[in-house]
Amino acid sequence: MGEKPGRLLAYRLKQLNSMNHIPGVRQSGGTAPLNTQDNSRAIKSMPPNKAPGLDCIPLDFYQSFEDILSPLLLDIYNEAFQNGSLPQSMHSALITLTHKKGKDALDPNGYRPISLLNCDQKLLAKVLN
Repeated sequence: MGEKPGRLLAYRLKQLNSMNHIPGVRQSGGTAPLNTQDNSRAIKSMPPNKAPGLDCIPLDFYQSFEDILSPLLLDIYNEAFQNGSLPQSMHSALITLTHKKGKDALDPNGYRPISLLNCDQKLLAKVLN
């Protein structure tokens, strides 16, 4: 019985590890998959009131310093595409509970989990969409 959960855990960890990679995306011919204009547009278009993740850096910080941060983020994103994997900071989320409107605050079923991602990860998702 002890061996079976161990195998299941190893299998699950392998699955999770494979999810942290960007499948089938490689930089080719010296052309960056992302560009500065798309990155800047994504930073400016995101609503600044979204909750940040574990790094606690809010979107309005990225928006206030967009001219400095956009090229740096672009380098990070393009390196992730070259390597086929995301930076370690993009592998985590802060999971918290939020109260469902109209539900009893004392009832555990009156809450739902949400995952708070770091804003650099949210911005990458925005650029890719």
